[in-house]
Amino acid sequence: RTSNEEPFPAALEDVKAGIRYLRAYADRYHIDKKHIGISGESAGGHLASLAALATDKKFDVGAYLEESSALQAACPWYLPADISKMPRLSDVEMMAAPESLMLGKNAALHEEEAMKACPISYVTKDAPPFLLLHGTNDHTVPYTQGEAMYEALIEAGADADLIAIEGADHADLHFFQREVWKIIADFFKEKLNVK
Repeated sequence: RTSNEEPFPAALEDVKAGIRYLRAYADRYHIDKKHIGISGESAGGHLASLAALATDKKFDVGAYLEESSALQAACPWYLPADISKMPRLSDVEMMAAPESLMLGKNAALHEEEAMKACPISYVTKDAPPFLLLHGTNDHTVPYTQGEAMYEALIEAGADADLIAIEGADHADLHFFQREVWKIIADFFKEKLNVK
């Protein structure tokens, strides 16, 4: 569900339901249910990170609850990780900001609640391996967001790497190059024990 349908944590619940579905039908889809990774860009990177980090069972609702929604690797691209470190808009401008739309209320006026929708709030030493990609010239989600997430993971003792794409803006062609795809593929092959 998108934010215009239902506020946080609906989208996270849906992602986790999707992961459980894949595990439930692993034989049908020829999936190794013990080794599942996730990737996403921008808002998708935010959700991918939340799915990998927010392990509280309260986010597991719906079908296939006998299956786990745990992930074994995550590769978010230019994710918004920490609302408290995003460029500060006026309270009025914040009403239309993506983080406010996701929350269903003005995130500037409900920062404590908004932080519960931030991946950085769920970082622990038990996080799965992370490969973060972020452009150094991102005008939508500042590069400092990727840095903050990377630093939080490292400080917690988790396995993380940050690939800075020099000069890249948000979702630009710098990311869609063979060299970048190889880095991502190698990461997942290593972390998910793909032969």
